[in-house]
Amino acid sequence: MSKKKLLLLGLSLATASMAMFSAGAYAETVSSKEKKMKKQQVMNLLENEDKEDSYLYKALNKDEQDFEGAHKYLKNENFKKNFKVIGEEVIEYQKDNPDATEEELNEVFMEILKKYSMKESDTKIAKSDGDYELEDYDIPKLNEYEEVLFDDNPVNGYHSIAAGVEAYDYTDYIFGSTAWPGGKNDAFRHSYWNITMVMLVNDQWADDWATAHELGAADYSKNNPHVKMDLHNNDEGRYKAAQDGLDFNDHFTDARKSAHELYEGGKLRYLKNWDKYPRDWNKLELTRFTGKTSDYENDPRY
Repeated sequence: MSKKKLLLLGLSLATASMAMFSAGAYAETVSSKEKKMKKQQVMNLLENEDKEDSYLYKALNKDEQDFEGAHKYLKNENFKKNFKVIGEEVIEYQKDNPDATEEELNEVFMEILKKYSMKESDTKIAKSDGDYELEDYDIPKLNEYEEVLFDDNPVNGYHSIAAGVEAYDYTDYIFGSTAWPGGKNDAFRHSYWNITMVMLVNDQWADDWATAHELGAADYSKNNPHVKMDLHNNDEGRYKAAQDGLDFNDHFTDARKSAHELYEGGKLRYLKNWDKYPRDWNKLELTRFTGKTSDYENDPRY
């Protein structure tokens, strides 16, 4: 090949590479702009609801979180393997140090998280104290708003994940392995998840994490009946936890009792025809129901 052809080929490749780089940079810029727009929309929504004092609003209003990047530890397989023992150490420290500040708790938690992210373990990841084991709950998978909250307050984020694990696991035990979205068991799961979050952290945090969970969902829309159902049952769960005065000194068995009372109290809602028309919003009817013990495949564990 002549020097001229080689030069032309080199220029062509360089031009193509620059075009690819420019396209990538443009895509990254657009993605960044979209994220900023979404973030601002969420902040506007919270402002309209007078929630400027919420954990979520304050976290979103920061350029960088207090423990920026902490959520990346959740992607470490050892985190999942050591999930339960991490929680046991955190809870033990919190109970031994009731006057510890939030900053101190988070510093200690991050040390525990770093330690166990490097350590292999055969520990079951299920937080529940039964003989069943969680297999399908994807612990590390948080949406962008949950990641922001976790990075701002990792110990509270961990408790929210632990509450999710417990809710998923226990609901699966009570109702059996059935489809989730829209059913009565899904209503139980969401309400129990929020009851447990209030117990492990507090009402405001539980509200913010549950809100972040919905807002960051791929199919989020205020008109989505699944979102309406989840928000309703989340709210009922938090209200029930407040009514029953659950706090950090209580146990999962206390939270379960509250969840069953709520389920059988006629305040939760599910989507009528959810199994027939899972994607047809016009045919999904948000319906209040009264749960029965006959709905359970297994006896409650208090």
